[in-house]
Amino acid sequence: MNAFQKEGAIVNSLPLININHQLLDESIDAWVEEIKQSQILAFSGGFSAGDEPDGSAKFIVNVLKNEKMRNAVHELLRQRRNDHRDL
Repeated sequence: MNAFQKEGAIVNSLPLININHQLLDESIDAWVEEIKQSQILAFSGGFSAGDEPDGSAKFIVNVLKNEKMRNAVHELLRQRRNDHRDL
């Protein structure tokens, strides 16, 4: 159980499969759909890109540069900003 679940959040975890371009595109599409339904977006830390320092960070930055992902994250931020204004 992670910290979000301990506080009562519903947590969905999706793998990002980058074995080939088709699977990567399918993964990004799945992430975009999940982000559209989300209130919080969190990326787990960890060692996942060989021995290169900051490898996992460099990888996720490149994923976030994808136009679909970038648009989905920006829309989530706009929604959260608007929600905050309503308080």
